[in-house]
Order: sequence, then C-alpha cells, then structure tokens
Amino acid sequence: MRSTPLSNALRGVVAAPALADVPDDDLEPLLAAILADARRAWPTVALDDARYVEYLAARLPADAHRGSFAELHCDDLYLACGCAAQLPVALACFRDDIVADLDHAIVPAAGDRLEEVRQLVLEKLVVATEQSPPKITAYRGRGALHAWVRVSAARIALDLSRGRREERELADAALDAGPGLDPESAHLKASLRDELRRSIDVAAGRLSLRERNLLRQSLLDGLSIDGFRALYGVHRATVARWLVSAREALARGTKGDLRTRLGLEGHDLDSVFRLVESQFDLSWSVLDGTEGEAHE
Repeated sequence: MRSTPLSNALRGVVAAPALADVPDDDLEPLLAAILADARRAWPTVALDDARYVEYLAARLPADAHRGSFAELHCDDLYLACGCAAQLPVALACFRDDIVADLDHAIVPAAGDRLEEVRQLVLEKLVVATEQSPPKITAYRGRGALHAWVRVSAARIALDLSRGRREERELADAALDAGPGLDPESAHLKASLRDELRRSIDVAAGRLSLRERNLLRQSLLDGLSIDGFRALYGVHRATVARWLVSAREALARGTKGDLRTRLGLEGHDLDSVFRLVESQFDLSWSVLDGTEGEAHE
C-alpha cells in the first residue's frame, strides 16, 4: 500500500465529508505540490510537513473539496504557520517582507507614527501570550497575507490618530507598578501623585520610540522577556539591557521635570528623588528576572 503521510495528517484534522471527492492517492501528490510551492515562496522557513498540513487543514471549510485548496493562499498560510509556531526565521520574514512594506500610501492614517504602527502590528499579530496564541492564527488564507496585515495596520493607525493616550496610560502604569513604600513615602506619593503623573507624561514623551514601546509593551501589555525576544529577534540579555536603559531614561526624565517645574531644593528635593528612585526600582515586575541578564 502506498504511504500517504500528508493525507493522513490532513484527514486527522478535517471532518467527513470534507474532501470526500479526493482519494488519498490523489490527495497526497496534491498536498506535496502545495508544500513544495510554499517552501519555494519561503525557502528559509523550515516547517515540519505534518505541522503545516494540519495547520492548513484547520483552515479549510467544512465542505472542502478538491478546488478548495486553490481558493486559499497556501503559501501565506505556510509563513503564518511558522509565525504561530514562533520560529525566529518566520518571524523575521514576516517583519522584513510583510510589515516592512507598510508605508504611508498603504496606511495614510499613520502620519508621523508609521514606525510605531509597524511595531504594534508585529506585537499584536505574532507575539503569543500566556493566555492566547498569536493573533496571526486568525488569518485563514482567504485573501493575501499582505492585505490582511494592511487591514490590521489601518485599525491600529486609526486608534493612534484618535488621541495620544499612550503617555498618560504609561504614567498611570508606572505609578501603580512600584514596590511597597514606607508610610512617609506613601503619603508623599499620594500628595504628589498628580505631579508625578505629569512629570512621567513629560518624560515618556521624550523617550525614543523603542524606549516608549518597550515600557508600554512590558507595563501595559505584560509582554514577557521571551515575548520580547520573539518580537525583536534578539537575545534575552539584550532585551534586559534595553529594558533597564528605558527604565533609567524614564526615571531621569521624571526627576529632571520635577526639579525644573516644582523648583524643589535641599531635603524636599532629596525626598522626592528617593520616591522616584523607589518608584522606578528594578523590582518592577517589568524587569523581574532580567537584572542579572542585563549585565551578561
């Protein structure tokens, strides 16, 4: 009997009567051809045969027939499968060949925040969380992956254009993320909360795009170190150094704005600075487990 591993993998996912019109002896070479085409489209992405076929099968309609494969962008589903599996090469291809194509003509609402839109597209579509797989798994291959990503980018750009809420959200998250304080410091923080929020707002607005993204992704989105590694394609220690640097830049900017705007001196200035230092302490959950790595 002829071996049909690809057909077996597919039929293990699809439910009858799907593809009832295609016998295994015909289905096997059909799937092999689809797989070969996908690998020609993405030659650097090495996916297990069965993994891809199962991923493809899960995106076939319930009444799939021989012609259903021609209705899907199977090559794009191959890359999506690699991204869903968090393969570094697939993530790099998605970043460099799909997301990098987003420009002002495609996403006019991005304005001067195009690079930020690109970064958010990567974060929202290909980064997995502890609670859910990456959102690229929702792509079912009905249209081109480029087009599907453009729709997501347009939504993200529109959200950004509705208002620059990010710095305010980051300030609130930073204020809430600090460690426990002694009674005197807790009272000082409560009395200066609005001033601290304003200074963090100002400092966040002066951060580089990467620094702001790093803090937002960690404080607001809860992205893990491994999530950063997958998103940026760099070593964990590099991510740790970036996070420490961003945290320090935000702390410096916050202290500088407080000094200038409130005109504090002497003991008052020292007290507020100690509060800021404690607020941006490396015990932040954003940096849990990274302090040692940052010095590797």
